[in-house]
Amino acid sequence: MFSELIDIVIARSGRPDRFADAVSYSNQTIRDVQAKGFCWRNRIEAEIVTDADPFLWPTPVNFQSMGFFRYPNNVYPRTRLGLNQEETRERYYGGPGYIGFTGHGAGAIVQTLYYSFRARLQYYVLDARPATVIVDPDTDALVWTYNTVGSINYNSTPALQLRAQQLVSNWVLERWNDMVQEGTLAKLFKLIGEDSRAATAYALFQQIRAEQFIPAEIRESVPGQDHGNN
Repeated sequence: MFSELIDIVIARSGRPDRFADAVSYSNQTIRDVQAKGFCWRNRIEAEIVTDADPFLWPTPVNFQSMGFFRYPNNVYPRTRLGLNQEETRERYYGGPGYIGFTGHGAGAIVQTLYYSFRARLQYYVLDARPATVIVDPDTDALVWTYNTVGSINYNSTPALQLRAQQLVSNWVLERWNDMVQEGTLAKLFKLIGEDSRAATAYALFQQIRAEQFIPAEIRESVPGQDHGNN
């Protein structure tokens, strides 16, 4: 789906010489809309096995923002400035590349919920695409076709099918393809000095984002205050 979007952007812009910019701007547009709030679909739930207290948890590569930690005693620690800044034993705090938390007890399993940007996508030429997808015109459902690339048959197992989907698409593209297209084109037209086309594309991008995407997708606005509520 991502590669097909790039093909459309290049065709609509008429600028194959700006292919690399189109790829970069598409990924940037996807992150732009995710950064406007904390989307339910970007939630990740995980368990952290600790061996110390305090424990330093390296944040994932695409980490966006913290939701909460839950300790084995069902306590939800609050965020604080740092390890030695508060008297409260049960707390968490940010550092360069990690989040530290304390008061859980060494050797405990700590549950966490956080928000993550989707991984950046890359362009695949037509005969090297792990999967392709179309929208069924009758049901609006996504219909996937899994391909063999080199020695990998992406249709051979459910795990490889899922991997193929992750390589070529994400939920933003699947639900809001037109919005990503217009946001990408707005950036590309602005770069090449076609201001009137940039303004039109940006207006369409903003309209879809404000009137459809934000009401439909954004669930939380204050990370750290969710505490497992739906």
